[in-house]
Amino acid sequence: MLTMARTIRQFWNDLHRLISAGLPLPKSLDLILSSLDCSNSFAKELGLIESYVHCRGFFYEALLKNPKFFGPLEINLIKAGERRKTLEIVLGCLAEGPLPIKANEYQNFYFSLATCLRSGVPLLSALQIAKNYCSGDLAKAIDKLGEAVKNGNPLSEPMRESGLFCDNEIVLVELGEGTGALDGISLSLAKACK
Repeated sequence: MLTMARTIRQFWNDLHRLISAGLPLPKSLDLILSSLDCSNSFAKELGLIESYVHCRGFFYEALLKNPKFFGPLEINLIKAGERRKTLEIVLGCLAEGPLPIKANEYQNFYFSLATCLRSGVPLLSALQIAKNYCSGDLAKAIDKLGEAVKNGNPLSEPMRESGLFCDNEIVLVELGEGTGALDGISLSLAKACK
């Protein structure tokens, strides 16, 4: 028997594989639902989500209406993926996990940033989403990162000024910005924060 966290991760993994294979979202949800024990609370919730998607369309709206098993990060990423036609990429990121639910704030920040960037969310919007998973000084520092981006400046300067990021992180972020691999660098930093 899988724990709920593993069940949800398996769901993202299965959904990613089905969408990657070219199946439409409603059919993919239907196939996953048919493989679950219908007495399971997750299966019941997924049934409501699947019905909503069949009738009305948007997956993120269905998740919003049935948020028992999915958090705001997942819902916002699905929304961005649907709007930007990058749902397959988003699902791949969600399947990769682990989702930053009980992780430290730096892991939350880097994982959210990486996932948003991989999903095609612009950097400034990605920073705003990532800030939702942080508090206190780190949230204030992320505001300054956003201001730097608005003004066309690199992230490294306000990171250094904040005193909250170590030199290695700053160097890696500079490298990511310079090479266009900020999403991959951010994911590596999230994994290093475990």
